[in-house]
Amino acid sequence: MSTLRDPVASQVESAQRDLEDLLLLHPEERRDEVVPSVALHRLKEDHSNSEKGWNFLEDDRNSDQLRGG
Repeated sequence: MSTLRDPVASQVESAQRDLEDLLLLHPEERRDEVVPSVALHRLKEDHSNSEKGWNFLEDDRNSDQLRGG
């Protein structure tokens, strides 16, 4: 399993560094203090909803995960 986990972990770390650059974090700031923590595996998506502009942010089941704070 580590043969899959190691490259994935490396890609996640790379994406997190890119995110820090995009958010223009100052050297004294920590990502976990600025970027809200979201449990992506808990987000729900209604694939049957074909309404224009609808996305997971509109899904009421995600309100707890997406609430600021």
